[in-house]
Amino acid sequence: MQSERDSQRGLTPLPNSSFQPLPVLRNFKTSTTATMARLKLDTALTVMGAVTFLLIWGGIMVVKGTLMTMLTAAWRGAFLTGAPLQTVYTGILPVDFLFRFLMTMFAPLTHLGFISGYLMLAELTVMILVFNMIAIAESKRADGSSMLRFPLFWNTGYNWVGVAVAQPFFARSYVRLDEHKRVQPLPRAYALALPFTTILNWATILFMLVPAWTSLPTVQAHRVIVLYFFPGPLIILGFQALVTRLLTARPKALSSITNPVSAAYVLNGIISTAAHLAILYWTVTAPDAGLRRSYVPDFAAVQPGAVDTCYEGTHLFIQIDVIVTALVVLILGAVMLADARRAHKGADGAAAATAGGSFVVLLVMSLVLGPGAGMAYAAYAKERSLEQAAAVKNL
Repeated sequence: MQSERDSQRGLTPLPNSSFQPLPVLRNFKTSTTATMARLKLDTALTVMGAVTFLLIWGGIMVVKGTLMTMLTAAWRGAFLTGAPLQTVYTGILPVDFLFRFLMTMFAPLTHLGFISGYLMLAELTVMILVFNMIAIAESKRADGSSMLRFPLFWNTGYNWVGVAVAQPFFARSYVRLDEHKRVQPLPRAYALALPFTTILNWATILFMLVPAWTSLPTVQAHRVIVLYFFPGPLIILGFQALVTRLLTARPKALSSITNPVSAAYVLNGIISTAAHLAILYWTVTAPDAGLRRSYVPDFAAVQPGAVDTCYEGTHLFIQIDVIVTALVVLILGAVMLADARRAHKGADGAAAATAGGSFVVLLVMSLVLGPGAGMAYAAYAKERSLEQAAAVKNL
């Protein structure tokens, strides 16, 4: 009856089929939903970084007395235990004091007399080295307003503000980057340089961990460790730039390598897995380490003014770094897997639910093979999807 009345009034009745929104409206709804999710994740990561800053710098460093103990040791050139600190690095007093302060954090963690701290520092370093390569790769995709453009900022910032503080903001910078920019292919020469830079990046860990196994005097070992923190990131980035330039001048070089970025992340994953399993084995078998001692934070172990305040305080600091970094691996990894699925969908037209990687696999790998391996897997899944999409376009 309603249709007849509409016809009498000169109105065209709607078809009986259900109403379908215009494509532009569907795209707008999808875009709005994605924007809201990105804003929520942005806020969550900001809060995460702020809370960890208050925890490690307010709670561990200030309230627990670790910071004052470190400053005192840096000024005197020795720990309360009597262990010496290297005091002269450049001959410039303010610079040398900064170096001494840095070493009050890492010196207790870089000798075998405090094996639990040594192993946790090794575990954290293994994670950071994977993030270093992600920072180098993603810097080429970042726009002018993104902090991802500056991998040196992240690679050195960990040493001064703490990994637990910097990692959430690194992940936030990635989330803030336009999702279309995140899935842009890297320049060929830059991509080809990444596997070589990966090898050098992992070689730098020797400066951190090997001095404990040598007969170097303590102060000499401190000088070697400082080389890891300061010239290290500059050398790695300079090497990446140099190799990129050489390969740009020879466009036909290494033409047989078709997927260099995903290959770089496979290499990162293999090395990270081997290192994590070795650390885990040593943690379980060492009489003065153990899983609980190494991985479970014990705030009561840090007592202000005690002889071992610096040792226990830095150990607790590193434990929080490891835990927060593992959480960031899951968050950032999930975002990268979403990027991988989007790239895969762009190539196929209809991606399966697990196309481009699986969060379950990410979680299992992070728990069993280590967070570094999990992060390498997520980055690999994304890059592999991009490479497959590029191959389809070239057909």
